[in-house]
Amino acid sequence: MIKRQELLELTIVSLPGIFQNFIEKKYEVRIALWEDDYASCKISPNSGAYGFDWRIWPKEEFCVELFLPTDNLIFLCRKMLKSLNLNFGVFDFIMGKDNNLYFLEVNPAGSYLFLELYFPECKVFQKTINFLLNGNNVDENVSVDKFYVE
Repeated sequence: MIKRQELLELTIVSLPGIFQNFIEKKYEVRIALWEDDYASCKISPNSGAYGFDWRIWPKEEFCVELFLPTDNLIFLCRKMLKSLNLNFGVFDFIMGKDNNLYFLEVNPAGSYLFLELYFPECKVFQKTINFLLNGNNVDENVSVDKFYVE
């Protein structure tokens, strides 16, 4: 007879997945990076309590605000994009309670446009459209409001 713990171990090793150590976090950082531009934000809970996935929280439960990455962080992200032969990627980090920034993942098709709905100043939609249509030439008239339907 297989014991419950053995079954769990067999299940975990037979399923694809990436497992990371749990890190106590202050907030999350998301950076959408194009070849010559980026948009970045800090995502934190309003209550101080942090769950596992803020994307399922009601909008009132979290705050999205500007995050100013260092030049070195942007350099390293661009270096990773280049090494992966990508011209766009969404980088996810967490700021640990130990004040270290931890890389989680880069996603070449990451979800990021919704951030503009919570934090319009990031202009992530405009930057994406500009990149796709104009190769980073800025068109100030592009707005997420023209495309978003509730």
